[in-house]
Amino acid sequence: MYGAGEHGDPAKARALLKDADESGFKLTLGHADATDAERAQVIKAALDRAGFRVKLQKDDTTDYYKNAGTGKYDLFRLPVGAGLPVGSATLPEYFDGKYTYPTSSNYSRLKNSGVDSAIDAAGSAGSLRDAGELWSTVDRRVMEQAAAVPVYVPMRTYLYSKALHGLQVDLDGVSPLNAYVR
Repeated sequence: MYGAGEHGDPAKARALLKDADESGFKLTLGHADATDAERAQVIKAALDRAGFRVKLQKDDTTDYYKNAGTGKYDLFRLPVGAGLPVGSATLPEYFDGKYTYPTSSNYSRLKNSGVDSAIDAAGSAGSLRDAGELWSTVDRRVMEQAAAVPVYVPMRTYLYSKALHGLQVDLDGVSPLNAYVR
């Protein structure tokens, strides 16, 4: 997406750190459970190759989210899920500067007028087509401004037919409980 290739570019990252006189920049990576610990080790190894010095900080789950929200960690993993695979389901909650932790999930603490106005415009779009284009703009601005890295985006296949109605989408996939054919 950003020209770094499938596995990033550690040499370029080290050069950028050196140019900024920040070689060996220290980061704290928070994690909570055993699955997070394994992921944290992988992320630490990649960041070490890129020239950072990463300290792992394990906390219990309750403290983990509080510490992430208050800025104790420089890096942390935040699982994000939405009932629908659309920008309006997640982007405002996680990146709108009007909302901050602990009253929302804006753990990034992003406050950017360009992102905020793009969210407002997308939220008030007059058509689905316009909304889709505007949410794409929000997504691009968030990726340019926020300290956020999408690391896993599940892809699902959904049924489609003009005659099929009532399907519900949730984090487990498509539920046919209310489905009917017209």
